[in-house]
Amino acid sequence: MRRILGAVALAGILIVALVPPVLGLLAHGGYHALSRDLIAALPDPGVIENRYEAGWFSSRATLELAMELEGVMERGPLLMRLDTVLEQGPLAWLPPSFPPRFARLHSELKLAGLPIEVPPLMLTSDLMADRSIRVELAAPAFETIATDDSWGLAVSPSTGTLHGSFEGSRILAGFQIPALRLLGSAVARAEGVERAEPLEWDEVVHLSDIRFDVEQVRGDQGHPERTARLALARGRFGEGPPESPALALEGTRLELRQWAEPTAPTDLVTLRLRLESERIVTPDHSLSQATLGLALERLDAAALAQWFQELAVLRASGVAPELRGQMALGMLAAMIPRWTREGLRLELAPVHAETPQGLISGRLDLGLDDAVAPSPWPGWRPLAWLSQLRGQGELELPEDFLLDGGRQPETGSDGRAAIRAPIAAWVADGWITRDAGQLRSAWRLGDGLLTVNGKTVPLP
Repeated sequence: MRRILGAVALAGILIVALVPPVLGLLAHGGYHALSRDLIAALPDPGVIENRYEAGWFSSRATLELAMELEGVMERGPLLMRLDTVLEQGPLAWLPPSFPPRFARLHSELKLAGLPIEVPPLMLTSDLMADRSIRVELAAPAFETIATDDSWGLAVSPSTGTLHGSFEGSRILAGFQIPALRLLGSAVARAEGVERAEPLEWDEVVHLSDIRFDVEQVRGDQGHPERTARLALARGRFGEGPPESPALALEGTRLELRQWAEPTAPTDLVTLRLRLESERIVTPDHSLSQATLGLALERLDAAALAQWFQELAVLRASGVAPELRGQMALGMLAAMIPRWTREGLRLELAPVHAETPQGLISGRLDLGLDDAVAPSPWPGWRPLAWLSQLRGQGELELPEDFLLDGGRQPETGSDGRAAIRAPIAAWVADGWITRDAGQLRSAWRLGDGLLTVNGKTVPLP
């Protein structure tokens, strides 16, 4: 019996003594994969330090990167430092889980060079035996004071999670912020005197219950399919009293999906955007159950990426700012033949909103012919591309909804008459129809002709 107990004890000692270094090798591989993916995902980072110190029961790692974000960072490069302690010994195995955990990472992420000072973010990552990773993120509350030169920002304590695999076949991430405020006015303060709290009407933005989720999976043919979702319980935008902001949102959800066409080259992707809001309020209008959908099909992602690269080169070239816009449009125009050859299509549907004056609805379907395009630059004429467009659409909305946009309560004037006159002219000419207070228009585009409510005109 003593021999059995001794053998068991010896085996336990050997496991505790020898297994951690083996798991440390696995943890090193997992950390290396994570740092490699992080560097690859960032915009051209420079590696200042990438160090790994292996230990018996724990290891340490440091990764420091610098990124030059032209046009975004005006105070020098953005510096990112990630200090990590990797537990690969017995403490990392408890409590037991399935699949088993072979290492736990405790990381501190610091960002420097931002316009505002952001506190360190704390991350806890579990490396699992099935080559998956689970990350929990905690961000403390912080606040920056508004000044004459910069806005103030107040963010409540925030949390986030990430579940994924080392191969990137599936990634799920989520981040929650209970409250965020952007302050647009300075608050009087003196050295040695306690600062008064910002007044409510100094708020430019106030967001409540923000949730951001990202999902990436591999499709049937191995192409990545990505989905990003943003949910906002309530939002107020614009300076002024809380009861009358420039824009108020309730129950707003935004979803963006991107995937590759299954029967097309991998560079052709589809982007689909959907915006929903239970309530949208401005000083002039109120909308409920609003929905807006937008889709871009057969978009040449390589051409778009090339355009962004050329823009980066343009920003660094020293060209006068007043010329950059014209040159950027020229670069974009040069990409249009590639999109034309692939049959780019745009769809705007559904368009739906309920208002006190009536219903708003519409749709738009627009595509490019697969034809040889004229030389886009120099001497590119935007109207020349209209002959290649084909599409159809319709729009219906209450007339009073348009007229209410002309009111100016602050001046006591009523601009409804100025809006009513052109509407009457368009109705008389047949471009729009009026029925029970609703304005409607339907159009069709093709072969260089535009047909609106049955009236056809040639395009330039």
